[in-house]
Amino acid sequence: LLGLIHDRLGNVAEAFAAHFKSLALSQEIHDAFGEAMSLTNIGIIYKRLGEYFKSLEFQLLSLKIYQSLNHERSMSQVHANIGTAYQALGDNARAFESFFAALQISERTGDKRVEMLARLNISAMYLKLGEVAGTLDMTFIALKLAETLGDKRVESALLTNIGEAYERLEKYPNALTYHFKALKLREDCGLKLECASSLMHIGSIYAALDSRDAAADYFEKSLVLCRATGSRESEAKSLVKWGKLFVHSGDMIRASRLLLEAIQICEDISAKELLSDAHRTLSEGYKRTGHRDHHRKHRLAMQRAEREVFSTEARQNIKSLIVRFEVDKAREDIERSGIGAEAAAEAGRAIEKATVLKVAAMAHQQPAQGFMPASEPMPEILVRTFGSFSVSIGEHELSQQAWQRKKTRDVFKVLLIHYQHAVSTDELQEWLWPESDGKKFEASLMKSVSQLRKALEPDLKAGTLKQTYPSQFIRTKDRTYTLDLGEGAMIDFLSFKQMISEARAQKEHAAQVRLYASATELYQGEFLKENLYDDWATYERETLKESYLDALSIIAVSHLESNDCDDALHAAEKILACDAASEKGFELLLTALHRKGERILLQKTFARCAAAFKKELGALPPEKFKAFLT
Repeated sequence: LLGLIHDRLGNVAEAFAAHFKSLALSQEIHDAFGEAMSLTNIGIIYKRLGEYFKSLEFQLLSLKIYQSLNHERSMSQVHANIGTAYQALGDNARAFESFFAALQISERTGDKRVEMLARLNISAMYLKLGEVAGTLDMTFIALKLAETLGDKRVESALLTNIGEAYERLEKYPNALTYHFKALKLREDCGLKLECASSLMHIGSIYAALDSRDAAADYFEKSLVLCRATGSRESEAKSLVKWGKLFVHSGDMIRASRLLLEAIQICEDISAKELLSDAHRTLSEGYKRTGHRDHHRKHRLAMQRAEREVFSTEARQNIKSLIVRFEVDKAREDIERSGIGAEAAAEAGRAIEKATVLKVAAMAHQQPAQGFMPASEPMPEILVRTFGSFSVSIGEHELSQQAWQRKKTRDVFKVLLIHYQHAVSTDELQEWLWPESDGKKFEASLMKSVSQLRKALEPDLKAGTLKQTYPSQFIRTKDRTYTLDLGEGAMIDFLSFKQMISEARAQKEHAAQVRLYASATELYQGEFLKENLYDDWATYERETLKESYLDALSIIAVSHLESNDCDDALHAAEKILACDAASEKGFELLLTALHRKGERILLQKTFARCAAAFKKELGALPPEKFKAFLT
């Protein structure tokens, strides 16, 4: 009893001491039931500390004793505890089996408390599979039990599951309502660790609603509580949530610090599911900022973790267990109904048929985010279009010989500009073969596309007149071609455009400037400069250049606002390196030099401006620039 009181108050060391003392005493007096209870309680504390293997070890020992005593009520409780340990270790199939065993025994023995706990855990697993309807059904039954039993801790957990279900449906006001209800219950009961979980969920919703300051505030409060309670798993979860927020705002420095700390904890406690999520977040963040090596490193680590947790076979086993459970329940209901044998047999056959159909349907459902089956990684593809053009697949850059001729590269570039959108053969003819007649053009196009496929996929079988082998990168349909290099591809100008778009939508000024800075790092020269005089590349080139110059201007102005004149000078010089007669570039340059009091450099810069305007524009510098010289 003393150990349970200390555990409730969060006094971990005192709880451990009391339970181990009780264990020793029970073993000494040969009290098997007391020994099993102590083992169970020790296992629960280990679970809260993130020591899942230790937790599982003690729970399995206690289960063995309870089975020898044939004490079903205690067996159902321990099955539930074992399920949570397996779940944390990523063995979801065994977790489901344990939860179902707990539910079946508790229903048989009339143990409403364990039934409530089993339904709570099963509803969480339903949610992980994306079975929102199943989640809500199971949760509302458990919620009635919690209210009847007056268990506020479990009631708050069930309210949290409902909130998560509404999050999945993107019904954020409903989700917030349930999460705030759960938080209030937990605060009233003094449940610090559970409060941390509610704060995490509320922060995630505010992040989804783009209220990043509010989200960061909730994540920070959550992390403080997690560390105060000593729960390493919850600490890692909070770090991952907060890290995701920084990734989305483009602050990879702070994001990586938080996520790397989370990864270390996950590795220490073997929390593979959370480990996969942390690596996935870092991989996506580094992909967006163009850090290829870091992106690849975390992507591979994510895939390794996913193979251990989310295999397709394991996922299907779990769904089969769900169906099996539902079938068993239906049969029990038929037996209790008292209908005749013939009617019962007919109902049984209907259930079997429905089972086959449901298993087949569930096998083709898409998994929920965070529960993706493992797959073989696509080859890493890097396309550089700024400055010098290159395409690398894996560790190998495509050589001139691989492309075979310039026209093949140009077909690729046109499809790349219209990435993941269909380009018709008429458009390709207009842009690349404007003077060719129909037959000559068709033959040349087919040859170029064939060479392009061979360059991208050298192992692809050669086609014949009667049979062609599909490319995984180039899709053909109704005289159109579409380029799609897969999820793992890194294409510099598309990453640049995405970051510029995110920066423009960003409400927080500091985060906006960071995104613009990350985008400008990708711009290493003019877009497809080897096609400088090809009309089909002109619009994209000029649009990208304009976005680059605008981003540099915003960065420079931000530096001037914080009186960081040296960085403002650096940004202004980048503008002039791209556009030698940029009025904005010279204005920023002169402003920074004027604030620094660099009179000699001011005069030289004004002379440089005058020469550039005369050469490029045939005009004099703006009259307002003379004010910098006084």
